[in-house]
Amino acid sequence: MSRFVARAAVARALGTGIGERFGLHSVQVDHDDQGRPVLSFRAHAADLIAELGIGNAMISLSIELIVTIFRK
Repeated sequence: MSRFVARAAVARALGTGIGERFGLHSVQVDHDDQGRPVLSFRAHAADLIAELGIGNAMISLSIELIVTIFRK
């Protein structure tokens, strides 16, 4: 459930919501070697990230709160 919510949070943070330019399969939430969540963008989402000039995307997952941060 938290990965679904994370995808929705990323879509909201990008200002697109879930739709034509950003689908539920446009972003993947994995974990690095230290257990931190890592975002991977695909298809139209990767194009949108490039258009917006975003160089780094971070997300923090918890039971009560999900925070998405984008940096240029």
